[in-house]
Amino acid sequence: VTSARRALVLNPSLEQARYFVAAAYYHHGYMDEALIEMEKGQTLHGADVIEPIRIEALVALFSGSFAPARARLEEVSRLSSQAIGDTYLALAYVYSGSVERGTTILQSLADHRSASTSARARAALAGVLASQHEVAAARAHIERVLAAAYRDHHVAYSLGAAYAQLGEMDQADRWLRTAVDTGFPCLPFFERDPLLEPLRRRTQFTEILDYVRTRRDTSLAPARP
Repeated sequence: VTSARRALVLNPSLEQARYFVAAAYYHHGYMDEALIEMEKGQTLHGADVIEPIRIEALVALFSGSFAPARARLEEVSRLSSQAIGDTYLALAYVYSGSVERGTTILQSLADHRSASTSARARAALAGVLASQHEVAAARAHIERVLAAAYRDHHVAYSLGAAYAQLGEMDQADRWLRTAVDTGFPCLPFFERDPLLEPLRRRTQFTEILDYVRTRRDTSLAPARP
């Protein structure tokens, strides 16, 4: 993010740098700032028509606006030949009531050739299956994720959500804090994600939210170059 901001100071017309900063903002829960940067990128009339839609979609998803997120992610899926938004599209289906459709998409992505897509899909699938009381299947996917080499903050977050659904709160806390520490202190999503509901009913959840808030405030301060 620092590099992108520096580049924008030198040259404010860098479209992709705008989108990079926007992504950093929504990862940290600064949704208005993310949309501002996305709109600045759009005014440059560059070649990338998909990324602005994806940014809008993920801002909506992580803000808890699941139906608008689903509509925008469906558009991303139509426009792109890559699975760049399909895991999130699946979750948008699940969160907006189409659990079977979302589960089917995640299952199709679980063995994707991309290590990141596969790991993110499996981790998300574990949480969805656990929420549907398919405990053995959820645990099997968690084990596959843990045995694989790829792991990022989205994978860590989904593992935390899966463990929350399984009732393993210490593990949920551990993985959610890992997600925060490695780049995803997205406070609105922590507050609104339905898969975290088992945690939300516990008094300790306020400690997690305080941790998210502190980490996001110290790791990325809003700035508009």
